[in-house]
Amino acid sequence: MANSINIPITNFPTGQLIFWNVTAQTAGSYNVILQDASGENIYFNYTTGTYQPGKIDILGYGYVAVQSANLQLVITNTSGSSNFNSKNYSGAYPTDAGMKNVANNFVCLIEDGTDNDYNDIVVEIFGIAAGV
Repeated sequence: MANSINIPITNFPTGQLIFWNVTAQTAGSYNVILQDASGENIYFNYTTGTYQPGKIDILGYGYVAVQSANLQLVITNTSGSSNFNSKNYSGAYPTDAGMKNVANNFVCLIEDGTDNDYNDIVVEIFGIAAGV
């Protein structure tokens, strides 16, 4: 049985250009998907590779304009062998005048073992306002 977590990401508005980087250091088998809440627009879908101790596996990176402001990160342990936890962080970068945000970020750190280093899967997303 696969274990999944769905993490809503609400700080990237429609039209914002997002850049991402996804890495793994895990022996577990995972799918990492960024999509809109309906599942209609899938921005990335990565699967962890073969674990090599001490090596960071770059699952993928890229960029796209957000089609729907209601994003969600879906992480599934396809081996179903263990529970896993996440720590999530997000922020915004306002203009000097503080009138609007010109950039946003989101980071998700996954721990699937007992060492609590939260580096087993790392998802970083950075967005900039269109036309800035």
